[in-house]
Amino acid sequence: MGAGGSTPIAAPFATFATWTAGSCAALVKEYKDKDYDFGIDLPTVEALTGLDKALAEGIVASLTRSTSEPRLVNALSLLAGICLVGEAGLSAADRASLVYDIFDFDTRREISKDEMTILLLCTVRAAKVVAGAGEDPSDDIMEATTAAAFEKHAARLDVIKKDEFVAWAAEETKVVDSLAALLIKFGSLKGELPAAPAGERYNTLLPSPAGAKYALAVVQFK
Repeated sequence: MGAGGSTPIAAPFATFATWTAGSCAALVKEYKDKDYDFGIDLPTVEALTGLDKALAEGIVASLTRSTSEPRLVNALSLLAGICLVGEAGLSAADRASLVYDIFDFDTRREISKDEMTILLLCTVRAAKVVAGAGEDPSDDIMEATTAAAFEKHAARLDVIKKDEFVAWAAEETKVVDSLAALLIKFGSLKGELPAAPAGERYNTLLPSPAGAKYALAVVQFK
């Protein structure tokens, strides 16, 4: 999934910009190997990421809405945010592969519709936090996006395989060159995406005048 680019990165996450794709993958593996919960506290964020307490506190403050202790962070959003930020210049396909692995809980290289919807919700929310802009993703938009991905790319009705998801993500984010553009693409920030090359097209989610809250539209650039 395209990210990186010129969008400023919120201070707590800036440290991950120097991480390689290998470092991001190793972090995801460690999270799974140690069987951490989906909600993790400050000491776990420190242990998992290797950050000092001050930086870890910034991560927790940016990702949690809770004011009661212990303040828990959505570990999936944290991992997705790190994968979005790490290794500038990483291809959309390679970044999508990293993100997919977070949500492939059984390491079967296939995820369900519900799991892909959770993937999109967590990843777009992470992008919002990292960029310091936009709104939380809409359940309706993420469900519609998942349904469209399954219809076009999944060979089966119940799961989308890793290679199918990566192909979908690479196609859908080919004009996404920053975190801001990613948020625009998935309906969490107002604005316009960069124009695609002449004659090419991509799917985007736009307000629907027909009564539904959102509709999947195809935009053609000339």
